[in-house]
Amino acid sequence: MAQIMFRCAGDKDPMEMLFETECGDIMDRVHFEGMRPNHKIHPFVIDCWAAILNFEEENLRNKKAPPRVFFNTQIMTEKLLDSSIPFVERFRLFDEAVNNYLYDIKRKADFNSINLQMYFSKFLDNNQRDKVSWFKSVKPKKMKMA
Repeated sequence: MAQIMFRCAGDKDPMEMLFETECGDIMDRVHFEGMRPNHKIHPFVIDCWAAILNFEEENLRNKKAPPRVFFNTQIMTEKLLDSSIPFVERFRLFDEAVNNYLYDIKRKADFNSINLQMYFSKFLDNNQRDKVSWFKSVKPKKMKMA
């Protein structure tokens, strides 16, 4: 993030893309340069910052330290900010949003453990393909790109 900050000179294109999250959130220069005292911070800046922190947490964290999750702004819905809704209901909605967010993270992490060979062989078997037995016996290898 510091590298991005130092690149922010006033004479550059305000719509230059500085960062894009895996979810597709884009932080343009104009949003980033709005981070000054007495200015509102654009939600994309917070979302991008959360993506960077989560990436660092996943890849650089000491494995002995407890894991942390940094939430983006999408967890805060209109209903959570509506003061006319009773606190207990807003807390329930917040708890539900947190659980959904954590479920999505866990589902993303578990994607690598899916046995694709089993799923493909079931698909082939269900569609009466004659190569099912051959496909089940194949030992897949991960290829490295040069």
